[in-house]
Amino acid sequence: MESMRNVSRERRGSLAKWVTFEENSENSLIQISLLVIAFEFFM
Repeated sequence: MESMRNVSRERRGSLAKWVTFEENSENSLIQISLLVIAFEFFM
């Protein structure tokens, strides 16, 4: 269970970096929505 939590934390971090990197894109709202969905899913 602990290792699963670590994996989800890493995945969440990479998603956050991806959204930050693409924040100037016209799809930024979609990407932020995906990040929120992923965050809720892994919680």
